[in-house]
Parts: sequence; C-alpha cells; structure tokens
Amino acid sequence: MQQITAHNGGFEGVIMPGSRSRTQPRRPLDVTFARRLHAYEAKVAQLENRAIAEEQDLQFIRARSVRIQSAFLRHRLVPVFQPIVDLRTRTATGCEALSRFQLEPFRPPDQWFAEAEAAGFGLELEMHAIRSAVRSRRGLPRDMYLSVNASPQTLLSEDFSTLVANMDGESLVVEVTEHSAVEDYDALRAAIDQLRSHGVRLAIDDLGTGFASFMHIVKLLPEFIKLDLSLTRDIESDPVKQALTAALVGFSAQIGSQLIAEGVETEAELRTLEGLGVESAQGYYLGAPAPPPPMSAQ
Repeated sequence: MQQITAHNGGFEGVIMPGSRSRTQPRRPLDVTFARRLHAYEAKVAQLENRAIAEEQDLQFIRARSVRIQSAFLRHRLVPVFQPIVDLRTRTATGCEALSRFQLEPFRPPDQWFAEAEAAGFGLELEMHAIRSAVRSRRGLPRDMYLSVNASPQTLLSEDFSTLVANMDGESLVVEVTEHSAVEDYDALRAAIDQLRSHGVRLAIDDLGTGFASFMHIVKLLPEFIKLDLSLTRDIESDPVKQALTAALVGFSAQIGSQLIAEGVETEAELRTLEGLGVESAQGYYLGAPAPPPPMSAQ
C-alpha cells in the first residue's frame, strides 16, 4: 500500500489513502441520522394529514350529495306561498313561492340552495323548486300572479324557457335576487326580453342590501322592485329608513316600476309604509307563507 507523507509546519505524519485528515471536522453519525429521520417523519405526518383531510372532504361531499338527492327523490321540497297585498285595497294580488325542506339537517332554505350550488346542482334544484311551485299554484285564485325566485343562470337556461313556453306567462313574475352575480348583462337582458314576449314580468329582490340590486334595476328595468326587510324593520322609528323609502317610492314611479315592501310584521310598520306611498307589501302581518288550498276546492 502506498503511503503519502504530509508536511504540516514541521510535523510529519503518515496519512493512509482514503482516510480523513484529523484537522477536518467530522459530523457525528447519530446527529446526521437524527435530522434525516426527523425530516422523514415530518413528511410522513404531512402525507397522513393530507390523506385524513382528503377523506374528510370525500365524506363531506358524499353526505352533501345524499342530502341533495333526498330533496329531489323523496319529494322533501315543499312549496309555500306568501300573499303580496295591494295596500290600497288590502287584497292579495299576487303571491311569492317559497321553499321548505322537510328533511335533516333542518335549516333555512337559502342554505340548501347554496349547498346545491356548491355541489354543482344549483340549476337543477332551482328548477325543481320552480316546477313544484307552478304545479301547486293551481290551487290559488286565478287572478293572482305567481312570483318565483331564480338566479341569472336559471333565467339563461333552456329548461326555464321551455317551462315558460308551456304555461301562462302573464301570471308569472320572476324575482332576481341581490345575491346573484351577473357576468353578462347583455345576454341576461336578451333572455329576459324573450321571457317578456310570453308575458313574464321581472322583479328585483332585496333592494337595500347592496350595490348589485341597483345595477340589476339599471340594466334590466324591472316591473317590480322589492324593498328588503332590513329597511322595513322598525321603519316607524327610523327617520333615515323613512327618507330612503320615500326616495325609492319616487324612483320606482319614475322608471315605471312598482315598489313592494317585504317583511312587514307590525301595524306600525304597515302604517308608516302606507304613509310614505308604498303601494304593495308582504310579510307575516299580512299573511304567513302557507300551502295552497287543495285543487279540488277551487
């Protein structure tokens, strides 16, 4: 074996080939292994947590799918109708169709529709609700119009246009909500013009809760504007709400729309709204949502 002689400041030593100089630092094997082991364990834990999260997401998606299917297949969506009253005559001239879900988990209808949208069944559930309302509407007086809620996506769908083509469109009012985003007003306006050719009228819902409803009004020129219940509540003791409502009464009249106050629950609210010039209203004080009378009774 060949030996290599090293000279280091007068010190001579023999270094065997392949050996490490005593002057070079050497990391203990156990420290290096411990660090690698820690990094490996951290990676395993990360993968395990991801797998658990994915399994939880999968279970959530499955449960959500089962709930939505139950609403469709078990006929657990029940339409109810709330009267819309002409305050000048105190008679109901229309009614809004609302949905009630008779299955667990018991929660507000808007949460069911939001879950269906997240699951990719938003259009299907809306159309299911609208068809159920149209079928049940036969038990209502013939001179009352039916108001149904629909998203812009539903108004643009072939399913909705087919439904309108096969019914009396003049008895139908479609409410577009404040919470519904509109990506293309030109396309939506064209769809609404087609619906209007069948006699359908348009309402903008939830005026007063945000900016979108004002854009809906400017772009779509509705026949009805619905004042959100947040403005109706305790209006008799709130001068700001009174001033805003009075302005909206004048605004509605100028563009040829009718203002409808929602959420009327007391005589004081009703009297104040009448004094401000509001012509129509709905709410528990005027009539709670209820199923229609049996069709055989008509």
